[in-house]
Amino acid sequence: MESAPKYQLIYQHYVKLIESGELSDGERLPTEEELCLLFDASRTTVRNALKELAYRGYIVKKHSRGSFVRSGGASMSLDSLQGFTGEMAKRGMRTSSKLLRAEMESADMLVSARLDIAESSKVFVIQRLRLVEDKPMAIENVCIPFFRCPDLLNHDLTGSLYGILEKEYGLRLHQANQALEAALACGEEAKLLGICAKDPVLRIDRTSYLADASPLEYCNSVYRGDKYKFYVTLNNLNK
Repeated sequence: MESAPKYQLIYQHYVKLIESGELSDGERLPTEEELCLLFDASRTTVRNALKELAYRGYIVKKHSRGSFVRSGGASMSLDSLQGFTGEMAKRGMRTSSKLLRAEMESADMLVSARLDIAESSKVFVIQRLRLVEDKPMAIENVCIPFFRCPDLLNHDLTGSLYGILEKEYGLRLHQANQALEAALACGEEAKLLGICAKDPVLRIDRTSYLADASPLEYCNSVYRGDKYKFYVTLNNLNK
């Protein structure tokens, strides 16, 4: 079996140090020259490792100052449909949720259009504060049609909602359409996320569908702009 490229070994070494807490948030990594000596690697190899660490949200590179740990951050892929809990678990990060609201309401014009149901149809509205390593990361507002899972509110909604939908109701999401927008946090959002009003945030508007193309979930979320990073992998660019 071939060994991993050296840049990946450097990348994995620092991922372990950051996720274990041995390197703390804001701590400075060795310079490129020092890393070359430490790992007996070329400048190109070291730069590829640092680029990967930055791309995955583990470090932030500051011009003329070096690379610094960003352990309080998190990243999520935009090219796969996976819940917050599953995505963070894949990265070895501990998540939790604080349930802010879970009620049954009548769908307004926007929600009825996104879920393809009649206006005033009953929907579950679930609002949660999502945390990574006990730090607030996002506010998530989810709407799900009542008829899909009438006793949904009887379940523990602080864990994986997608897990509940699939295990308890046989509802598995197949695809989703989502839009991202840069914005400024309002007062209540800032309070929940532990930031200042008008700090940058990412707003995400998503509608998720079952395999038969019927909508199951409408979700709008607010993510901290200073702690969260989305990435996407592009393939077949020459086609």
